Amino acid sequence: MTEKQSRKRLNHPETKAKIIAAAQEVFAEKGYSGAGTRDIAAAAGVSAALLQRYFGSKAGIFEAVLNNLIPEDLDFSKIDRSRFGDTVVRLILDPDRELKAPSIIALAIGDAETKQATVHSAENFLIPPLAKWLGPPQAEARALEIVMVAFGFMIFGRRLGVMPHLVGVKKDTGKWLAKTLQEIVDRTK
Repeated sequence: MTEKQSRKRLNHPETKAKIIAAAQEVFAEKGYSGAGTRDIAAAAGVSAALLQRYFGSKAGIFEAVLNNLIPEDLDFSKIDRSRFGDTVVRLILDPDRELKAPSIIALAIGDAETKQATVHSAENFLIPPLAKWLGPPQAEARALEIVMVAFGFMIFGRRLGVMPHLVGVKKDTGKWLAKTLQEIVDRTK
């Protein structure tokens, strides 16, 4: 294989996606400060130099991870507005769906650099598309409410497994979350 062929293969978008997926795993497990670029490179099966080439730094990788946390199947434009709450709860409670975003964000709070990157990502990549989909009144505020409530539910219900011994807690709190999210979506004042 020539150097040009090797370089072309490494520039493939699938390689970037593979690195981002590996970084999600590592950041969700170790947090930003505990994760090293070598850890991420090893998990992705690439060289640490390639990480630098694609993302510039560990902070660049972290920001790319944050910007890719919204699942592709959560395209707001394709969600039936009248079933938004039920749809989001179904996605959150799906046992086959890995939810790394809450851990990554929770672990980012203790580091000033990653905290700022998380805020930037939320303000530029998460809240705006949801707010646009919601529309007036107070679209940004309502979008933030949805994100805060849903992430809190994911952290406590899925990632921490708070009170799993209570029979029906997932079902009952899932119904509560669906109703709460739907009320935010339907709010007109």
